[in-house]
Parts: sequence; structure tokens; C-alpha cells
Amino acid sequence: MFFQSVFARLRRLASVNKLVGGLTREFWIGHLLVMISTVLGVYLAAHSGLKTAVEFDAISSDRDNYYLRANLRDEIRYNISIAEKFIVTIDKLGSFHRSNYPAFQTYVLETMKEQSNTLKTPNVILNGTLQYYDRVDRLLAQKQSGGINVRVLATKLRKEIDKYNKNVMTQLDKNLIDLKKRLDDNGVVIYE
Repeated sequence: MFFQSVFARLRRLASVNKLVGGLTREFWIGHLLVMISTVLGVYLAAHSGLKTAVEFDAISSDRDNYYLRANLRDEIRYNISIAEKFIVTIDKLGSFHRSNYPAFQTYVLETMKEQSNTLKTPNVILNGTLQYYDRVDRLLAQKQSGGINVRVLATKLRKEIDKYNKNVMTQLDKNLIDLKKRLDDNGVVIYE
């Protein structure tokens, strides 16, 4: 309806050689085209800007997730190496004292509680890690209270480590490879 009335007015204007104030129809048609191209240009620029902003946000999120998960993987590997030292000591000496070993590091895991990207971590990785820590802590508490002996502790620790490496660590490594590939495809440099 609007466009029909605009075109009707343009037809009327085109039939008149001179308009109010001595302006020609070419003047009005030129200005109309400038207005249309301005509106179209603003729309296209806004659309392109939004698309670029969304892509940038996705790439930034992928980069942040990559660093978060890579640090989580490194922290878990460190903690697994401590648990494996328990097992070696138990196998060698038949006993061990927890105080002779460094504490498990949980800085990254604790920091993840405050990060918005934590919930973007795949469920199998996040829950698998939390469950692993819970089971290992329970085993160490049972040993401390005398509920299990050191040989049983070593066997159960080995089982938990193997289960974690098989079910969770492989998924974490695969996820990091996928994230790194996506970042490489977008020209993002990852510093390791």
C-alpha cells in the first residue's frame, strides 16, 4: 500500500517538468535513490556486523574452552602421577604415608566453579572428573580410617586410574584435538 502511493506520487511528479521551488524530477528521484541505498547499506552493514560479532564470540569461547580444558587435563595428569606413586610405593614397600607425597592439585578444578565456560565442557569430561576425584578421596579416607588395607587401596586406585584414562581422558584429549582444529581453521594461534 505504501509503495503504491509512493509510485503514484512519483508518476505524478514525473509528468510535471518543474516542481515547487524550481526543483526538477531528477532531483527528487536522485534523492529517493540515495535514501533507499542508505537504508539498504545500513541494513547490510548491521547484518554483516552482527554475523562477524557472533563468529568472533564463538571463536573466543572456543579459545577460552581450549585453555580451560588443557589446564584441567594437565592438572589431572599431575594428580594421577601422584596416585601412581602411591601404587608404586605400596607395591615396593607394602605401605605408604600420605604425608610423604604432594597434595592433589585442584586449582583449575576450583577455578572452573567461577567460569562461565565450565558448563560448556562436555558432560562426560566434567562429571567423569568430579566422580574420579570423589572416588579417590573416598578410597584415601577409607585407608586413613582403617577401612581398607594398603594392598586393596593400590588395587582400587589402579582400577580408578585405568577407568578414568579409558573413559574420560580419551574424551578430553579428543575434545581438545577438535577444539584445536576448529581454532586452527579460523586462524587462531594457540600457545601451549
